[in-house]
Amino acid sequence: TMRILHVTPSYFPAVRYGGPIWSVHGLAKAQAALGHDVEVYTTNIDGPGVSDVPVGRPVNLEGVNVTYFELGFGKRLVRSPAMKKVIKNTIANFDIVHTHSVFLLPTTVAARAARKAGIPYVISPRGMLWKEVIAQRSKAIKTAWISLFERANVEGASALHVTADLEAQKIRELGFKLPPFIQLPNGVDAPEAYVKTNISPDIKAAIKNEGYILTLGRLSWKKNNIALIRALENIQDQRLIIAGNEEDGHASELLNEVQNLGLSKRVKIIARQVSGADKEALFAGASMFILPSLSENMGNTILEAMIRELPVIASKEAGVSEVVASVGCGLVCAPTPDALTDVINKILNDKKMAREMAERGRAAAQNTYSWTAIAKSMTESYPINSS
Repeated sequence: TMRILHVTPSYFPAVRYGGPIWSVHGLAKAQAALGHDVEVYTTNIDGPGVSDVPVGRPVNLEGVNVTYFELGFGKRLVRSPAMKKVIKNTIANFDIVHTHSVFLLPTTVAARAARKAGIPYVISPRGMLWKEVIAQRSKAIKTAWISLFERANVEGASALHVTADLEAQKIRELGFKLPPFIQLPNGVDAPEAYVKTNISPDIKAAIKNEGYILTLGRLSWKKNNIALIRALENIQDQRLIIAGNEEDGHASELLNEVQNLGLSKRVKIIARQVSGADKEALFAGASMFILPSLSENMGNTILEAMIRELPVIASKEAGVSEVVASVGCGLVCAPTPDALTDVINKILNDKKMAREMAERGRAAAQNTYSWTAIAKSMTESYPINSS
C-alpha cells in the first residue's frame, strides 16, 4: 500500500475549472479503490467566490480524504498560507507527491517542500507547459515565473506525467533538463444512469430532434468552436450543439458567428456547465462527438463520448487524437473548417463505418481507458524511494 498525496489548486465542487478536476478525482478515487491511502490537498477557490466546503480538515469524497484550505491574499496565484504550513509539516509522511497544474502557488509550494524533504514528486502540467499556451495569456508573468520557480520544479521532479506524445513534444520545446516521462492518458468513468424527468428545459428543447453533432467543454478560444460553426455552413441539414461553461465572454463571439452565417436554426449554444441527466441526455441524442481544439493536452470528453458509443472526431492538436487513431474509433483532422467539413461528411455518409467506430470506442474505453486500469498503471509508474 502506498501513501499518495495529490496537490491541486482547485477541486470539486468547483467544476468551472474544467477537465483537470475530473481527471484528478478520477485518478485519486481509483487509486483509493485499489487499496492505497490517498489524500488530496486543495483550496476552496471557486471563481469569484469560494466553495461551500469545510476547511482545514479532511472530507471523505468517494474514498479520498480531501482537505480544503482557505485562500489568502493573492487569489490569482491561488495562495494559501494554511496549505503551505500543513504541506511543510506533513509531506514527509507520504511515499509520493503528485502535483497537478503549473504557474500556481499550491503546486510550487508542494514541489519545493518535497525536494527539501527528499520525497519524490511527479508533476502533471495538464497542458500548461506549451509555448502556445504561455504566449496566449500572461506571457511576461509566466516567463518570469518559469525562471523563478517552474524550471526548478520541473527539473527537480522525479517524473513528469503527460497524457500524450504530443504533450511530451511540446514540453521538450521549452529546453528544460527534463526528468523521465510517465505517458498515460486520463481515464473515463462509466456513464451515469439518469431520470428523464430531471432533464432541464433548455436541454429538452435542444435535443428535441436527435442526430445532432455534439461538443462539450469550456467555451474558450482554445476549443476552436468558431471553426466547427464555419464547417457546418457547408453541411446540409445538420444540427450542432455546443455546451459548456462561459469563459472570457466567448459565448457572444460564437453567437455572433452563428447569426452572421445564418445558422441560428441549426446551431444551439448552451453557455453553462452541464452534468448529470442533462449531460447524459445530450450524449444520448447525438450522432457524433467532435473536439476541434487548437491546443489540448488530452481531451477527456472524447473518452466520455467513446464509452457512450459515439463515433468521434478529434483535432490533431489534441493529445487524445493519438487514442482515436490507435483505437480506430473516429477520425483525426486539422483544426480548420474545411478539414472538419470533410471528416463530418465522411461519418455522416458511411453509417456502417460510424457504427463500427462507435463499437471499437466503447470497448477500448471500458477496458484500456477505465480509471481502474489507468490508476494501476500510474501507481506502478511512480518513482518511489526504496526503503
